[in-house]
Amino acid sequence: MCGKPRKYFFKDYKFFSSLEEGSVYDDLFNRGICLPSDAKMDTTCINEIIKIIETLFINKK
Repeated sequence: MCGKPRKYFFKDYKFFSSLEEGSVYDDLFNRGICLPSDAKMDTTCINEIIKIIETLFINKK
């Protein structure tokens, strides 16, 4: 699949969370959509991403 793995920019920093487990970042990441973005993405990669997103919406009907 296209794209790169998620990065932990702030992994070494302390954080405050109102969650019992995990971090607010993890919660938002798990409930949201993370799209690859790169100026060098080719048409094949873009079309693959579009198909995946379309599948998510088509399956919800």
